[in-house]
Amino acid sequence: LGGDGSGIVTRVGDSVTDFKPGDYVFGLMSGALARKAYSLQDLIALKPINFSFEEAAALPSVFLTAYYAFTRSA
Repeated sequence: LGGDGSGIVTRVGDSVTDFKPGDYVFGLMSGALARKAYSLQDLIALKPINFSFEEAAALPSVFLTAYYAFTRSA
């Protein structure tokens, strides 16, 4: 369960170039409510330094909702 999340990268796949273990990230993740989650590198970003993990985890769906409202409005 869970789609929006934030945390610390613990492992990356061989083809991952944007992140490394120890990076603080946020974005769309599968299993974001679990202790460990996974995501594609295109769906996450580095967490802003001045945001807590909780604040960063609250952003992805809110941002996408606003983005679609402004770009797809009639």
